[in-house]
Amino acid sequence: MRCCIITIGNEIIQGRIVDTNSAFLARKLSILGHEIRAKISVGDSHELIAKALSTCLDTFGCDLIITTGGLGPTPDDITLEAIARALGLELTLNEEALKEIERKYREKGLEMTEARKKMALMPRGAKPIPNPVGIAPGALIETYVGGRKILIVALPGVPREMESMFSSFVEKMLRLPNRFLIEAYIDLLNARESDLAPLIKELQKRYPEFYIKSHPMGHEIEKPSILLYISTYDSDKQRGVSRCIDLLKALETKLREALPHVEVKIRTPCTSQ
Repeated sequence: MRCCIITIGNEIIQGRIVDTNSAFLARKLSILGHEIRAKISVGDSHELIAKALSTCLDTFGCDLIITTGGLGPTPDDITLEAIARALGLELTLNEEALKEIERKYREKGLEMTEARKKMALMPRGAKPIPNPVGIAPGALIETYVGGRKILIVALPGVPREMESMFSSFVEKMLRLPNRFLIEAYIDLLNARESDLAPLIKELQKRYPEFYIKSHPMGHEIEKPSILLYISTYDSDKQRGVSRCIDLLKALETKLREALPHVEVKIRTPCTSQ
């Protein structure tokens, strides 16, 4: 699926909170075999959330959108209301979500207030996602936009809640049966990006199914070193690993020929997620 991640909260766009949610989700979705097209952060605004949704759907052509933040009991928690408005869906009290919220407060000896009840308001047709470590449930919204089926998964902004809910309930729903991520990480010591560029370009032509990315880890002139990342997807795990090993051998051969001073250290060999 083509995915967009939207993280919501003034605290994020103001830099008061570091957004770890989008990094967690992007990595998980990549391992599951989905294509990440964009990550967007917006403040607690109906208009901004609607624009982010529109951008994900229209500009990036996503059919899966995951949001984090804005599901709690306070007035600025407006994510599900904003999603409902943007999609033209009625915001209704979800009885399943309400019962679970009531149960959690009842067990703590706390009364059910309107602010707490607010966490059960969801777009009509949404399915609650249980929250094992917190109160606010998530929401799974399946609908059609312009004749295209889309899936929106709304999760809390608290990282431990979001991570638990994704791993416990969302991940298995999004797992693809025959799509495996094959990866390798290689340290290239005494290597400069400017020297590697022609070699990487040549290897990408020979292995077009692979993504090859260099990450400078030292100073380009004084202390050069590169972390090289290699990845591909394959429906056959062993075939993908074998092809990855072939690429690594070709890389080492090319380095010996063109840049004999470069030292190659396999940090993580070809593995499948």
